[in-house]
Amino acid sequence: MKAPRERAFSLVELIATVGTIGVIAAVSIIALVGWRQGVDSTKLTSDVQTLNSAVSAYQSFHGKVTASDTAETVLAKLKTKANAESAKKIAGLTGSLVDERMTFSWQTAAEAATSEPRAYWDSANLKFTVATSGPPGIKSVRFDSTGDSDSAATETRNPTMSLAVEDDWIWDYEDRAPASQQGPSNIPTNPSTGGTGTGYPGGGSGPGGPGGGSSGGGSGGNPSTLQVPLFTVTETYHPISDFPLGVGLTNPNPSGSSEIIYSTDGYNWNEYTPGVLFYVDPLDRIFAKAVSVDTDVWRDSGVTNQDYDATPEQLIAPTIIPSSGVMSEDTIYVQLTNPNDPEISVIEYRIDGGPWTSYDGTFSLSSNDYDLDIEIEARAVPTTDYYTESSISSDLVVVVEEITDLSGSVVGLFSNPGGDSTMVTNLHGNGQSNSYFTWGSATGANHVSSLDFAGSDFSSINEGVAFQLGSLSYYNGTISSGTGADSVSLGVELDFVQGGKKKFDFSFDLINTSNNSDPNADPWLSADYVQIDSAVSTSLLKIGSDNYYEFTLIFGETTSYGLSNFDEFHVQENQSASVAVWGVFEKVDPPSKGKGNGNNGNAYGLLDLVDEVLEDAGNAADNAAGVIVN
Repeated sequence: MKAPRERAFSLVELIATVGTIGVIAAVSIIALVGWRQGVDSTKLTSDVQTLNSAVSAYQSFHGKVTASDTAETVLAKLKTKANAESAKKIAGLTGSLVDERMTFSWQTAAEAATSEPRAYWDSANLKFTVATSGPPGIKSVRFDSTGDSDSAATETRNPTMSLAVEDDWIWDYEDRAPASQQGPSNIPTNPSTGGTGTGYPGGGSGPGGPGGGSSGGGSGGNPSTLQVPLFTVTETYHPISDFPLGVGLTNPNPSGSSEIIYSTDGYNWNEYTPGVLFYVDPLDRIFAKAVSVDTDVWRDSGVTNQDYDATPEQLIAPTIIPSSGVMSEDTIYVQLTNPNDPEISVIEYRIDGGPWTSYDGTFSLSSNDYDLDIEIEARAVPTTDYYTESSISSDLVVVVEEITDLSGSVVGLFSNPGGDSTMVTNLHGNGQSNSYFTWGSATGANHVSSLDFAGSDFSSINEGVAFQLGSLSYYNGTISSGTGADSVSLGVELDFVQGGKKKFDFSFDLINTSNNSDPNADPWLSADYVQIDSAVSTSLLKIGSDNYYEFTLIFGETTSYGLSNFDEFHVQENQSASVAVWGVFEKVDPPSKGKGNGNNGNAYGLLDLVDEVLEDAGNAADNAAGVIVN
């Protein structure tokens, strides 16, 4: 019996089978692509219907869309909610009409060249529409999973008939002008295709007009979409002191292709002038877009936006200015200055840790109310957003009962020089002061005359005991006649460690003697000198509740080429010398007891003090006096 012969495919049968399988696969792929496109088209159509329903609801409940809006600004408006003031008046929906995470996905130029569906905002009919040709449009509506689902911005909505706020009926009613009729849409829904060409995207191939050239889209092709403007300030947060913040826009599109418009609320659009800044406030959101000047070549850009907000800033602490840092008066007056804008802050103060009090002007402190040192504190408090309370500034008013409690340092300043109209000096009569004073025009190789005061520190002041204030250096120059000074004021300011300053004013006479040309003559005969016009200051220092002291200035020991007695300091011609400057406090009767400034009866005490100072300095007072007299 023969074994059965096995049957196999012939080559022809095998080729036929593979071909059949390929045909079936190709048909399946075509069907699958068509099914996918159908799904995308159905979903986009459904999304557009939903968006249009949201637009209708938004308008029904007093939202406003206009012909100048774009798809992005409409979507931004649908995400807003009525602000608190508007919500009080609206009967109906006041929240957002779409999810805040909703966003658009736009076609590329390549995708727009196909027949895939895309959506546009129809500005004529104020609704979204779907087309299968035209420039790049919205290909899908999607959700941004990284977005905030509860971040709706607020806007003002103005209903024609609102819940009663101003009337006693159910509704408030206000006549409003009807909206103007909008013009036709310029969105192409079935544009012709252009001929071949290379240029900006939009030139295609077909039986239409010429395509895009090397400098732009073709007049017969699809217009190219402009790029959105660029903000010159792209950071959201800035210090509050930078506001109003200057912002500009730049146009990245070809010159002459477009203009820029911008808005701070999405409604009121303004034309932007290139190079000119506009100013924004915190929480402003700025919208901007490029608008085509030739719609055959260019299509308006989308809308871009930028948010701006402020970071909090701490206020500057106030300055405390007491009339004295030492309670040496029955009453001390305290002034506070606010370095911040009074529109954003107020000042508060407190005494010795007491309650904070609003500052409304200079206040006083009485020595009778305090036995110890007085601490004054002040702070600046914000009255508007974006500012925080300042640090606390403080000052201490020291209640001093005895003069021995005082210590500190000395500053001496010259001012108000006097002389002929031809006087030459480094100081002028407009309030200038300096520790260094020069006068006169030098003759030949000589130098001008000068005085230089250098202050020193002091401590443990005792009544009737002299203490050194500093030193006075005097250069006696040879100067031209008529250019010298006759007088100058010296303000001696004592800066107390315990707090506060006290200034004592003195006037110096500048005595210029005639120079003796005899080289063998006594050089002291040509010596010029400084004389204290009045050695006792008219200012009194008060310590405690009823202790008054007068202040006396005295010249002490000198260096070579100088001689002094208590109120005169002589220096030889074209020589320099220094003299110690001493001060002394003498207790006097209070001025209210009718004894003037307390100088009565102190003349002999002052002379004794002068002798003591001169003796301590190692000078022979009588010899010095003899030279001066001669």
